[in-house]
Amino acid sequence: MKKMNFKVLFFAIIFTLSSCSTNSEKEPEQIGKQGFLMLKNISSSSKENYVANFLLIEEIRELGKNEEVIKDEDTRNELTSISKDKYFSKIEADYNSIKIEGLDYGINWNEIQYLDFIYNLKTEIGIMGCEGELYFKFNDKSFKIDITSIFNGKEYCLVEIEDLKLEKYL
Repeated sequence: MKKMNFKVLFFAIIFTLSSCSTNSEKEPEQIGKQGFLMLKNISSSSKENYVANFLLIEEIRELGKNEEVIKDEDTRNELTSISKDKYFSKIEADYNSIKIEGLDYGINWNEIQYLDFIYNLKTEIGIMGCEGELYFKFNDKSFKIDITSIFNGKEYCLVEIEDLKLEKYL
């Protein structure tokens, strides 16, 4: 059996899961505001609360059992046996990176101001998704962070927030 790249597996999970956490919106324009609220509260909420906004390991394991959705046996085996620590390490790494970069930039998260969310809708492996850049400001500086979500047929589901950068907002 060949070794599967964890990042590929992570995105396969994201793009094939049909249920979402409580962080979901019907319109793609709302994804930026949803991500903004998560960032605004990042200093006052715990890492566990942040991680709870993403997919549950139980949902991933159930997905791995679904032969109608996941046709490849190796992928099903990977999904049903993935460890909670391994799965959430990516989400936690993004969280830690955002917090560290925020400290480096001197951001007081509860004082950030929303500027814009610029996004593109795209379809990958038959699932519609929304990839965007959230722009916000703190004091006289503007910042950008990447946000990814998927459409499950009813609503957009937030799946990733990463890569905080100091940015000139146009």
